[in-house]
Amino acid sequence: MQEILEGLPDPMQINMTLVVIIGIFLVLIFILNTMIFKPLVAKLDERAHRIKEGAEARENALRTVEESEARYQSAMIDARRKAQAKRQEMLKETQALREEKIAAARAEASGMTQKVTAELEKQVSTARADMERETRQIAERIAARVLSRAS
Repeated sequence: MQEILEGLPDPMQINMTLVVIIGIFLVLIFILNTMIFKPLVAKLDERAHRIKEGAEARENALRTVEESEARYQSAMIDARRKAQAKRQEMLKETQALREEKIAAARAEASGMTQKVTAELEKQVSTARADMERETRQIAERIAARVLSRAS
């Protein structure tokens, strides 16, 4: 092997310069790794972690918004259902009250009609009695005049 190495041209021969270059290279790798690459990788890992946390926070916020919207929609549907039921109940109560008032008005009108009918019948009978009396008086006067001429 020694013969092969000695047979190489001068720039390719292994000597102390190569060892120094390898040493400098290793020192530079160590320095670059500790001062540049490790902090850079740490910053990139931290950034990736923050991005991941932000994405998780976004997902949680979206989930919360969706849940809130679902609860809101459910509450709106429930409120509309309750309002419709209340409206129907009020309509039934109003209809019952209306029917009661109509029945009361009809009963009152019927009572008034009966009163008026009774009063009219009384007035008619009074008027008939008065007319019969007046008719008798007129008939008596006519008969008295006719009889007083005839005698």
